[in-house]
Amino acid sequence: MLLENFKNYCEKGQETTAFKGFRGLNFFGSLKFSFILLKNNRTLNKFERDCFKENACYIGPFIGEFGNFLLHIVPFLSYLYKNKIDIYYCGIANQAPFLIDDNGVSLVKEFVYLRDFFHEVKPSGNRIDYLPTDVYKIVRKFQNKSRESNIPYLDIYSDVNLYWYSYRNWQLKSRQHIFKLSNYYLDDGKKNKVVIFPRKMSTNFTQNNGGVWDYNRIGILLSKYFEEVVFIGHPAMSESLNDLDSKNFKLDLSNDNLNVLKHCSNAKLIVSQHSGAVHVSGYTQTPLLIIYNGLPPIKGLDDTLRFRANFPYNNADIVFNYEGIKNYCNNIDNE
Repeated sequence: MLLENFKNYCEKGQETTAFKGFRGLNFFGSLKFSFILLKNNRTLNKFERDCFKENACYIGPFIGEFGNFLLHIVPFLSYLYKNKIDIYYCGIANQAPFLIDDNGVSLVKEFVYLRDFFHEVKPSGNRIDYLPTDVYKIVRKFQNKSRESNIPYLDIYSDVNLYWYSYRNWQLKSRQHIFKLSNYYLDDGKKNKVVIFPRKMSTNFTQNNGGVWDYNRIGILLSKYFEEVVFIGHPAMSESLNDLDSKNFKLDLSNDNLNVLKHCSNAKLIVSQHSGAVHVSGYTQTPLLIIYNGLPPIKGLDDTLRFRANFPYNNADIVFNYEGIKNYCNNIDNE
């Protein structure tokens, strides 16, 4: 099954296109927002023209959510790189393993690294109101250097409307490229291994992610079909899973995305709730099983489908309970 077949599970009318920004606005508010969008579009088009003229650009900082990074940053930087643009980028250091071509060459000419601070404060989109002081200083230094240079600069951090309503949607129109990172990270072929992203939930249920799961139970279920069951993901975003009780399980939580890419590239299946982690599948050419503990509609799924449209690999399925996981595994086991 392909992601595009999930349309019936979407929450209708919730796509975060520019049109959504007009909801609830009166005439004057709509007029003001129209001018904002017009200005943003001019800014983005000028940035692109200047990039191709100068063959170089500054972009960043990006300090946001994993899914935003995979859907809106990596594809656009890959597009610029493919067009031989020298990229000066600011982002979190652990993003680097994703920012390569399929031969392992870095997409960026210069990477201004920020430390991982997600244990201290969580991102939303590409916005954090109060960055740690040391991180903020590096961000400001990068922004000032970029603005003072003669090279085009796209500041996707300071202007929320530019990033959220314009930049993300603008690049969907022929301004993305997806490298097959498994070409670089795959060893000797896919192993009989499944990787699970055990997302940490702040509440018992959200319309975006569904309800909580017993990951130990899921691991036991999957171990009947796979030789190795590996739990991966960022520790700040994942369940601790201290009570795993099978010799077939491997707990390998880490903030190192090199670890994520190696595991996913060499696995036969990725299992995750509906979250940013599902998009790793699109880079590693590994089938995806979305587990949603609850009933649709699923909030944000419409954007998941929309922003994955330019990814060549979209092999995925979805289940809504433990029995669904078992049935899925039985089906692939019989193929």
